[in-house]
Amino acid sequence: MWPIGLLIILFCSLCVAVVFILRLTKEKGNLSKENKKFSAQVQERDALLEKLKEHRESSLRLVQQTILNERTRIAHELHDDTIQRLIAIRFRLEKITWYPLRSEVEREINQLRQEITDIVKETRLLIYNEVQTHFENDSFSTLLEALVGKFSPMVLPKLSFTQIQAEKEFSLPPAIKKDLYYIVQETVHNSIKHSAATELLLETSWDDALTIRITDNGIGFLPSDKGGVGNRTIQFRAENIGATIERIKKIGGAQVQIRLPRKQYF
Repeated sequence: MWPIGLLIILFCSLCVAVVFILRLTKEKGNLSKENKKFSAQVQERDALLEKLKEHRESSLRLVQQTILNERTRIAHELHDDTIQRLIAIRFRLEKITWYPLRSEVEREINQLRQEITDIVKETRLLIYNEVQTHFENDSFSTLLEALVGKFSPMVLPKLSFTQIQAEKEFSLPPAIKKDLYYIVQETVHNSIKHSAATELLLETSWDDALTIRITDNGIGFLPSDKGGVGNRTIQFRAENIGATIERIKKIGGAQVQIRLPRKQYF
């Protein structure tokens, strides 16, 4: 015979065990429901992310196609209109040389014909998204010397070019040379057009960085100089290659300083 006290203890223990098992079963059911709910939320989130990814890819494809279509349209316009008009001008200049001319006039006309030929060639390279060969083959100093030669026939301003530590010149990738060259060209053009200067100095200094200084003895910067398309393009090209541009107002003139760190390319 089991003692009554022991039976009561066993009965109570059994009841506690049953209650505990029931609670565990209930908790398991609740956890299962929560797990299903969480799984459904995860699936919804994954589906949403997939839709967003598809939408992003679709938008990107649309933008790329739009850019391609616009580039194609511009290329056709350049080829069918601008290039053909330049070629017509070149032929008209050639026709002028058929008449008796002073030697210096004929020389100037021939230089203009060659400049137009170069423009046509470079425009065609732009149409086919190719880098002009002189940016691939020539050093940056050679490019600047050619730039000065292009502007030198003008009476004013007198344009000169000097180099400091030219022996330290380091090579630059063609795409970097192109952007840097156009920055210098636009800056020189702005000085010639707006500064009323009589002297313009283009100076390069090679060391741990390439520093280009364009200094004139003109009227300085005007408030309207900052907002033009040319200056915005200069800033865009500078940011694109990691260069900095500083405009310095001087007594009796102005200076634009362009700095390109060497470490970016070595």
